[in-house]
Formats: sequence, C-alpha cells, structure tokens
Amino acid sequence: MLNRFLILALLVLTISIPVKLSSSNIYSVLNIEVYEDGWSEVTHIITNINSDFINVSIAKDAEFLLVLDFSEEPLDYKLNDGKITIYSENLIGIKIIYYTQSFTSKNTEGIWVFNLLTDANETNIILPSYSTILGFEGTPSRIRMENNKISLSFTSKKISFYYIIEPPISKTVTQTKSSETLKTYLKTETRFITQTISNKTTVITSLITRTFIETIRETIAKIETIFGLNIFYIIILLIIIAIIVIIFLLKRRRETMREYLTEEEEAIINVLKKRDGIYQSELIEILNLPKTTVWRHLKRLERMGKIKIIRKENKNYIILK
Repeated sequence: MLNRFLILALLVLTISIPVKLSSSNIYSVLNIEVYEDGWSEVTHIITNINSDFINVSIAKDAEFLLVLDFSEEPLDYKLNDGKITIYSENLIGIKIIYYTQSFTSKNTEGIWVFNLLTDANETNIILPSYSTILGFEGTPSRIRMENNKISLSFTSKKISFYYIIEPPISKTVTQTKSSETLKTYLKTETRFITQTISNKTTVITSLITRTFIETIRETIAKIETIFGLNIFYIIILLIIIAIIVIIFLLKRRRETMREYLTEEEEAIINVLKKRDGIYQSELIEILNLPKTTVWRHLKRLERMGKIKIIRKENKNYIILK
C-alpha cells in the first residue's frame, strides 16, 4: 500500500513540475520614460512565450494602446479593467505600448512621487531632464545618466521614489549672485511682477465690467422704448438668447475638434484617395513613418469614420469609407 502511494506521488510530481517551470520561463521587461508633465510612455516587452494566450496587467487609464509582435504587426487582444488577454500562439515575443498618468503624482510642494507595483522581471525608468531624486523606498539595481536624464533599473516588484525637476539657472545670474541671494531676488521679482499684473488686471476688469453694464442698461432702455416690454421679460429673453448662443458655439467646437486631422492623417487620406485600397505595409513605406505611428493614426481615423481596416490575406488592408 505504501509503495503504491509513493509511486502515485512521484507521478504527480513528474506531471506538475514541467508546467510550473514552463510558466516561469516567460520573461518581461518594462521600459518607462517619464515626461515633465507626469505622463509616462510605457513599453512592455514579453519573451519566452510558451502558451496560446497570456494575461498582462496594464494601467487602467492606458491611452493609445498598441499590442504588437516583434515584426511590428498588430495582435488581437481583449481588454477588461486593466487586464489584457493576448493571443500569443507561435509568437517569439510581444510588445505592449501605451501612455498613462497613473504612475506619478505631484504634491503641493512640487515634489513628484512615482509608485508602481509590477510583475516584470526588470523595470527600467528614465526621468525627465534636470530631475533630482530625493529618496527611495527600495534600492535600484542600477543608476546611470543618459543624455542629461537619470536612468534607473529595478528588479523588485514594488517601486517607489521621490524626485523634483529643477531647470538649470543661467550662468550669468549664478556668477553674480549666491544661492540665497538669488532665491531672495527671484521671490522679490516674482512678487513685484505678480502684484503689477494683479493691479493692472483689476483696473482693466473694472473698466470692462462698467462698460458692459452700461451697454446692457442702454440696450434694455432702447428695447423698453421700442417694444414697450417689462424689464423682467427682457432679462428672460436675453438669458434664452445667451443659452442658444452657448449651445451653438459648443456644437461648432465639438464638430471642429471631431473633424481636425493631423498632418500625418491628412497624408494617409491623400494616399487613399488615389487608390481603392492599400495594405498597411505599403502605406508605411510611402509615408516613411514608424509602424506604431501609422497604426495609431489609422485607429483614430477609423474611430472618426474616415476609413475602414479589414483583414485581407492575413494583412491589414485600409479603404476609405
């Protein structure tokens, strides 16, 4: 009886161990470039894939999401509340690109905080130019400077640090003033400029308000004289006219924003006007732009209803609507 139990246990171990090892073979690298306004460009590279599909966590506020193979061809995926499922059969690797604001926050003192929880094997972060790191929660595996930018590498799952961005001060000012004198000088100048602008703004606002009120009074008096209307009805009429004008302007603005095309998108439309349709690979060669850039503009044009993207001969084929 004991021998049978041992044999059964060995069989279970023999079956289960390779599955665990195969799932642990997937290797992912997270490359993040942080910009001055707090936005981050994320490139998530996944290799050693050995399953038909994989699940990856991304930022819930991800924008301009692209999922590509190593040939820069777009892949099918499903996105649900920050979880992305990618069909990865016969793929060497996957590249996920998106933009997010969720990694950074700024407090009232101008200090930026970077927070991230990740399952990536390696995370590389590039900070904006002239950044100064104030402290870490967890130690990076590597710190270096690249083109006046701090580059950090982590292998830990939880990444948290604090930094500020300080633009360089001109050499002329630095040579003539000490650090403390310079701070006092800048504060005084800023206070003076702010007060001057505030005073001028108050005077101008007062003049505009007075002129506007006098104009309204004159208009109401003329309307009462011509039409014999009560002031109450005149006010209601003016409010209705103002609401109509606001609705019209908002509608025009919305239509203008919807129809706005970038220079690259206009180039895509011009190419498509000369043809009945074109493969994405041909379009990339004609425009001489990166594949990810072309794909992002194609998806926006599709959402606007300008073009249609269809699969033809296992490739993306674009036609005008």
